[in-house]
Amino acid sequence: MTTLTVNSFDGLALHAVAAGDPARPVVVLSHSIGCDLGSWDAQADALQADYRVLRFDRRGHGRSGVPDADATVETLGRDALAVMDAFGVARAHFVGLSQGAMEGMWLAAHQPARIDRLVLANTTAYLGVPEMIQGAIDAGYAHGMAGVGNGFLDRWLPQAFRDAEPAATAALRATFAAMSPQGFAACAAVLKHLDLRPVLAQIAAPTLVIVGGAEGPPLQAAAQVLVDGIPGARLAVIDGAGHLSSVERPAEFTAVVRAFLA
Repeated sequence: MTTLTVNSFDGLALHAVAAGDPARPVVVLSHSIGCDLGSWDAQADALQADYRVLRFDRRGHGRSGVPDADATVETLGRDALAVMDAFGVARAHFVGLSQGAMEGMWLAAHQPARIDRLVLANTTAYLGVPEMIQGAIDAGYAHGMAGVGNGFLDRWLPQAFRDAEPAATAALRATFAAMSPQGFAACAAVLKHLDLRPVLAQIAAPTLVIVGGAEGPPLQAAAQVLVDGIPGARLAVIDGAGHLSSVERPAEFTAVVRAFLA
């Protein structure tokens, strides 16, 4: 495994790791808000036999730096490009979940030469709930991130998973709780203003849209918007999974991704 501290376009330090044979095709894995690169452990372990697997902590998350200013989806996309450049990767498959997939949509639309195949998991091109997001930002500053994280994860993780996997659930809660409120706020600002619907038709990369079978109706509908809006996009449903489908159903998620990339 190779670990780098990457300076992004604005000088912010990003923590990144790569594993697998550098001669193999590259897969970039980009995580949800409130998580870190460790949320991809199962996929990285499985995929590195056939791919060079590149992961990084989003700005404000994990071991990456905390920005002074709010991010945009372009900011996040440029961070991903900085990581790819630091590892000498000109073109890669891109697998994003939730906010990571928003980043992937921006990249595929605006930097098409850099993206081979695209996987968009548990995500939306338009969230449309700025008051809710601002409420979470305010709560993080006022009370710390533990309560904010619990609120998100209680919505994201089906009760059956929380009951069956207490250690994994506790680890996700701890990652969210350890975040800087400022780091969360910087990336949550992306969710307040996001609208990628106008660029969906520009995405030429072969695209797979994944949704958890236990996701709520809004994200089920959002997945269909992506399938309808991105030329040739396909839909896969991970039965029983909620929002963090790669963590909740790692074997099924990885199998679907592997089949699509192959």
